Amino acid sequence: RGRPVRDGGGAVVRWLGTCTDIDGRKRAEAEAVKLTRELETRVAERTAELERANRGLAAEVDERRRVEGVLRQSREQFELAVRGSHDGIWDWDVRTNEVYFSPRWKGMLGYADDELASRFDTWLDLLHPDDRGRAQKALGDYFEGRTPQYEIEVRMRHKGGGHRWVYARGLAVRDAAGTPIRMAGSHTDITDRKAAEEQLLRATEAAVAASRAKSDFLANMSHEIRTPMNGILGMTDLVLDTPLTGDQRDCLGMVKESGESLLRIINDVLDFSKVEAGKMELDLAAFGLRDAVDGAVRLLAMRARQKGLALAVTVDPGVPDRVVGDAGRLGQVLGNLVGNAVKFTDRGRVAVAVAVDARDEAGVDVRFAVSDTGIGIPAERHRAVFEAFTQADGVLTRKYGGTGLGLAISERLATLMGGRVWVESEPGRGSTFVFTARFAEVTAAAPGGRGRPDPAAAPPARPLRVLVAEDQPVNQRLVTRMLERRGHAAVVVPNGLEALERVRAEAFDAVLMDLQMPVMDGLTATAAVRDHERGTGRRVPVIALTAYAMKSDLDRCLAAGCDAHLAKPVRRADLYATLEALADRRPAPDISAVTPLPPPRTMTPNPERAPEPAPPSAPGFDAGSALNRVDGDLAFLKELCEMFFERWPGQRAALGAAVDGGDADKAHRVAHALKGNLAALGAKAGYEAALAVDAATKGGGLAGVPDLVAELDRCVSRFEAEYRAFAGA
Repeated sequence: RGRPVRDGGGAVVRWLGTCTDIDGRKRAEAEAVKLTRELETRVAERTAELERANRGLAAEVDERRRVEGVLRQSREQFELAVRGSHDGIWDWDVRTNEVYFSPRWKGMLGYADDELASRFDTWLDLLHPDDRGRAQKALGDYFEGRTPQYEIEVRMRHKGGGHRWVYARGLAVRDAAGTPIRMAGSHTDITDRKAAEEQLLRATEAAVAASRAKSDFLANMSHEIRTPMNGILGMTDLVLDTPLTGDQRDCLGMVKESGESLLRIINDVLDFSKVEAGKMELDLAAFGLRDAVDGAVRLLAMRARQKGLALAVTVDPGVPDRVVGDAGRLGQVLGNLVGNAVKFTDRGRVAVAVAVDARDEAGVDVRFAVSDTGIGIPAERHRAVFEAFTQADGVLTRKYGGTGLGLAISERLATLMGGRVWVESEPGRGSTFVFTARFAEVTAAAPGGRGRPDPAAAPPARPLRVLVAEDQPVNQRLVTRMLERRGHAAVVVPNGLEALERVRAEAFDAVLMDLQMPVMDGLTATAAVRDHERGTGRRVPVIALTAYAMKSDLDRCLAAGCDAHLAKPVRRADLYATLEALADRRPAPDISAVTPLPPPRTMTPNPERAPEPAPPSAPGFDAGSALNRVDGDLAFLKELCEMFFERWPGQRAALGAAVDGGDADKAHRVAHALKGNLAALGAKAGYEAALAVDAATKGGGLAGVPDLVAELDRCVSRFEAEYRAFAGA
């Protein structure tokens, strides 16, 4: 900067000034400008980002409003539909315990929309005290995957007093970990239906009582009539043994023949009334099978000779000599069939053929075939002849006599003996009636051999106190009953840990240890028992119980400290012999731990007629085998079967959840337990199906398992149907 110096005339004669170095300032100003521009750029960018975010947020808010509107509309539509069906809906937020109860839900209990709090506790408080625990358990079972859906019938308190029956059902929404976070469902008022069911039940019970009263009256009257009839026949026989004129003998002969015919009718009515009243039972005992067949046929030999018929009996060499069963009922069925063959055959022959149909460690199925050359039966009447008061033709009743009850009774008895009955016949070409029956074999035990002792063997020298470690209720009851029948006392625990604790605290003569149990398995528990005994000088005998029966399984049991090994289903004779031998410190007998299933059944067809299809390789319910395991105690067998059917839905749900969830180990454990139960109850087809699932999942794989589980479903349904038919349920 500077200023001029001028002369008198104003002309500039020189300049005076200074110079300052402003380079640093200029650089600072340039940097400030640059920073200002960068800041403006960043502000502009952030402003743009905020504008985009605001636009996105606005879109999200709009979308949420739209979704909420759709949900609100959907709920309103659902409520409208539910109101039309008179159902109430609920929507439970599991995380907050807040529950939406629809106006209809509240209204069916007599409450206005604003009279109930929207909380989970509201539902609990309204439940009948007797139903609260059951409802919570059903909810817990569903949440934990033991049941496929929540479904229950409960009573709920009404505002006006009393309770209403409600059918509740619902489904849950789960998070990624499988934890329920929300659950929705509906309530249906079923009070009227429940009242109708109760009335129907009372009416049914009254009808059953009336039917039983009728059957009891019929049975009593049959007994009362049979007593004088026996006197009439006895006195007639005595008079026939005295000197008589020809006319007198003819008249008395007609009296005797009529009396015997009437007595047969009375006996049929008596037996049928027992069947109708559910009082038909088997009297199990050891008997000679060939002797029983011979005795039943011999009674009809005279009648056959009088008609000029040949009567032949053939018994296959493989048929056992002695069996356990009801000889009287066997003779009754065989007598009915042979008697009918003789009655409806005017010329030719009647042949009886006896052979083994199937055999396993639990017993033997024997086939009895009665063939004749009589009038035959049309194919469309094959099933009808086994119905009560029915014959192949109404004319036959007048021509041949009879009540039409013999075959109906025979069919019931064959079923009671663990078999079935059917006919192969054509008009004019004779008939073959076939029935099968299940028996337990009785064989003498050779020294060092594997003979099956007679169940009626002498009782043990002393009663034993036995600890039973078993987690399955059916097996618990079965083994306990076996021990109690033998005079032993049983203490039951459901897992290996409790077994270990009881052995540490109490004295037992022996332990029956199931291998597969929750909490602690049998092998681990046995090893722990041996550790506890070390240094004490004590050793309680431990017998392993398992559905596996291979030598490797026996080796594992012995290595863990077990003294013996029995395969499920446990046979009474083997259990008693092994248990008592170990308890008395005698060498255990040589028994077979393997319980094979019977081979496929085959029938030798009559070449003159089309054969009936062969029965399946394994029956749905082998009543003879099952009864044999419970000493013929039908009531106890029913108790075990009902226990299984009560537990089956839960076990099936657990199996399905394991398969769907890819948990092969859990599926294996469930199938293994089912296998043992089904085998013990004589459900052989079900056993085979459970065995297939057990084997397929044992290595941790699930390939093809859903199809195997579907087959198991079919077999269990077949088991229940055949059992219900057998039990008369």
